[in-house]
Amino acid sequence: MNPQSSASNSRFEQQFGALGIALAAVVVVVSLNLRPVLTSVGPISDLIQAGTGLSTSAMGLLASVPVLCMGIGALCTPWIIRTIGMDSAVVAALVALGITTAIRSFVPGAGLWIGTVGIGLAIGVLNGVLPPIIKRDFPTRSTMVMGIYSAALTMGAAVASGVAVPIAGATSWRVATGIWLVLVVIGLAAWAWSIQARGSLIRISPEQHIRGSHISHAPRVNVWQNPLAWAITSFMGLQSFLFYTFVQWLPDLEKSNGISAEVAGVHMMLFQIAGLAATLLVTAIQGERPDQRWAAFATGVIWFVGLGGMLAAPSLALTWAIVMGLGSGASFNLALSFISTRTVDSYQASAVSGMSQSLGYVIAAIGPTLAGLMAESLSWDAVLVMTAGVAAAMMVLGVIAGRPVKISG
Repeated sequence: MNPQSSASNSRFEQQFGALGIALAAVVVVVSLNLRPVLTSVGPISDLIQAGTGLSTSAMGLLASVPVLCMGIGALCTPWIIRTIGMDSAVVAALVALGITTAIRSFVPGAGLWIGTVGIGLAIGVLNGVLPPIIKRDFPTRSTMVMGIYSAALTMGAAVASGVAVPIAGATSWRVATGIWLVLVVIGLAAWAWSIQARGSLIRISPEQHIRGSHISHAPRVNVWQNPLAWAITSFMGLQSFLFYTFVQWLPDLEKSNGISAEVAGVHMMLFQIAGLAATLLVTAIQGERPDQRWAAFATGVIWFVGLGGMLAAPSLALTWAIVMGLGSGASFNLALSFISTRTVDSYQASAVSGMSQSLGYVIAAIGPTLAGLMAESLSWDAVLVMTAGVAAAMMVLGVIAGRPVKISG
C-alpha cells in the first residue's frame, strides 16, 4: 500500500466513527428495496393468476424471470462500476427499479413482463454493487456490515410477504406489488445524502472511487479461473435456488395441505422473519472470524430438518417454515460474507460479487420454474425431495468456500 493510500485510509477511519452508524443505516435503507417487489408476488399468486389468466407453470416462469435478469444485471455491474462509479450505479439502478416497478404493476398487458424484466436487471445491479461498496467504506468491519445488509434484505422480504395478502384484499394485486415505490424514493434520498457525507470525510481520486478507498497492491486474479471463486458462486446459486423456490411456492405447497391462503401468507412472513433472526445470529456468532466451515455445515443441517419435516409431518407446517427460514437466512448471510472474507480488497470483491451473483442468480432462476413444473406433473413431495438434494450440494460447497483462505493466483 502506498503512503498516500495509507494516509487516506487512516484519515477515513479516524473521521468515519462519527458518521459510521448513519452510513450503515443508509445501506440498510437502500437494501430494503431489493426484495419486497419480488417476495410480494408469491403470497398473492392466485390473485395475479385470476387477474391475468396465467397458469401455474406461467406463474413459475414469472417468478424465475426476475431472478434470471438479476444474474444478467450482476454480470454487467463490474462494467457499470468502471464506467460511472459505484455511487452513480446505485442511483441509476434505484431509478430504474422505481420506473419498472410502476410498469409491472400499473401498465396492463405486456407491462407485467416488461416491468418484471426491468426489476430483475435493476436489482441485479444493486446486488452486485452494494457488497464492494461495503468492502470499500467499511474496510475493517465489512463482515459485520455485510451481516447487517443481509439482515435488512431479509427484513424487507419478510414485511412484503406478510402484508401482500391484506393489501391486495383491501385494494388489488397491482397496488400490493406497486406500493414499494415509496421505498425507492426514500432510498434515493438516503443515498444522495450519503454521497455528500462521505465526500466530506475524504476526497479520493476517481480510480479510488471506483475501486474503493481500501486499496492494496495484491496481484489481480482472474476470478473466473479460480476454484474458490467458483465454490462461492455455486454456493450463492444453490442457496438462492432454495430461497426463490420457496418464496414463490411455499404458500401454494401449504395450501395443497389444506392451509388457508391467509394462514399460508403469515407462515411466509414468519419464514422471512426467521431468516432475519438467522442472519443476525450468524453475524453475532461468526463475527470477523475467517473460518466459516462449521457455519456452512450447520446451515445445511437446518435446511434438511425443515425440508424433511415438511415432507414427513406437513401438519406442523408452521414449525418447518420457521426452520427453513432459519436455514435460508443463515445461508444467505454466508453467501454474502464469503464475498468479503475471501477477497483482499474492494476491487476483488467487485469481481467476485459480479461473478457469484450473475451465475448464482442464473442457477436460482431454475428453481421456481422447475418446482412449478414438478408440482403440476408430479407432486409437492417431489419438490421437497429435489430441494433436499440441492441443500446437500449447497452444504458441501459451503464447507469448501468457508475455509480460512483468500482468493489468490
